Amino acid sequence: MRLTTPRADSSRSRTFSYLELVGRGSGSPAIRDRLRTIAHAIVARDRVDAIVLAGTELALVFDRETADFPHVDCGHVHIEAIMERALAS
Repeated sequence: MRLTTPRADSSRSRTFSYLELVGRGSGSPAIRDRLRTIAHAIVARDRVDAIVLAGTELALVFDRETADFPHVDCGHVHIEAIMERALAS
């Protein structure tokens, strides 16, 4: 497995977008578009298999339909595991 991160030129936009998302407590098309642009750039530049959506607040802007890039939604993975365990009890 190889990990990659956004380039410095997109770091400011990524940080600003995430902090705006956290501060607002809700998403917006503008935030989603900025983050989507960064994700598409990483996929194209580094030919990654998936972008890891690990920030809880990212669920405010991305779901299976709006994340139009290969991704792993960590929040969704956690919810599925919690539900599986709860229903098995």
